[in-house]
Amino acid sequence: MRDHVSGLSPGGPDDYYTRLWNVIEFWNHVKLHREDAGGTSWGVLEDLDEKVGKCLASRPVRLRQAEAITAKAALLISGHWLS
Repeated sequence: MRDHVSGLSPGGPDDYYTRLWNVIEFWNHVKLHREDAGGTSWGVLEDLDEKVGKCLASRPVRLRQAEAITAKAALLISGHWLS
């Protein structure tokens, strides 16, 4: 069953805010260490960061899309992204 307000499966607000916090913290960490972009470049990550920002600024928040973009960034940094 989906929550008609947020579109999320039941899990409660704590789960939602934990997921949101994880996305925000990931990008805060990436920005702090932008000189070490791992298997990609800061230019690529900056584009993804902008997309995540738009997802989080939209109403309702597009959290699943922000998480998917963040996962792609993590794979790019680790060198495991297969295009």
